[in-house]
Amino acid sequence: CTKNMVRNHDFNTGTYDHWWGWSSDLSMAGPGYGGSSYAVACTNREAVHGGIAQRIDPTCVHLDGETWRISFWSRLTDDATGAPFVECDPSLGKGGTSCPKVNLVYQTADDPHQNHIELLYDEDMVWMSNGDWSRFDILWKPDWKFHDVTFLLFAINGGPAAHTLYIDDIQIEML
Repeated sequence: CTKNMVRNHDFNTGTYDHWWGWSSDLSMAGPGYGGSSYAVACTNREAVHGGIAQRIDPTCVHLDGETWRISFWSRLTDDATGAPFVECDPSLGKGGTSCPKVNLVYQTADDPHQNHIELLYDEDMVWMSNGDWSRFDILWKPDWKFHDVTFLLFAINGGPAAHTLYIDDIQIEML
């Protein structure tokens, strides 16, 4: 396992290999964050849960009290006008769907047919309403439920439907 558990984290290969659309279509867009060559664009999002997903190798998950850093850069634009989305309010936390968020969907050895979901929000995110890239960056410590993981799916979604969600430079690492 590498330090960053995410494969093709920066999309600079020009592809979205290892990723698939989570209730959305994927395409490559450029430039990406910081002037990089590419980012991924999640389009045709019919609901707030539309975004991007990747299966993470569960053998990389060790829970000896580790803290995880989960971060990525994102921005949203209106599909009809191309205008930047300005209404993300991170302070709404779990009550708001206007900002990007992370979904960790997992199964455990003692409950292999039941999907469990952890929703993670960055309530301190500084949303760039001018259309610039905004950084999602949290530290997360799994609780007792997150043990003997046999399946782990990582997804980024959020923001209103009919908006394109751009994502780049994704990191999941155990500190």
